[in-house]
Amino acid sequence: MIYFISKQKVLAILFSIFLTLTGVLFFVLSPKESLPEIKLGFIVVKTIYPNASPKEVEKLVTIPIEDALKNIKGIKEINSTSSEN
Repeated sequence: MIYFISKQKVLAILFSIFLTLTGVLFFVLSPKESLPEIKLGFIVVKTIYPNASPKEVEKLVTIPIEDALKNIKGIKEINSTSSEN
C-alpha cells in the first residue's frame, strides 16, 4: 500500500485534500450553540461579612439581595440563611 501511494503522488495529494475538505465541511455544518440554555433549578448566593452578627448580616446583606431577586421574572421561591461572619 505504501509503495502504491509513493508512486501515485498526485492521487495521494488529491485524497489528502479531499479528506481535509470533508473534515472542514463537517465541522462547519455540524450543529453548535455558543450559549446553550441551561436549566439548573436553583442558585446559591454566598456572601461574607466579617465580624458581623446574624442580625447585621440579615439587615445589611440578606434582605437587600432578596429584594433585588424578587424583581427577577421566573423566581418562584427564595430561601435564605444569615449566620455570624
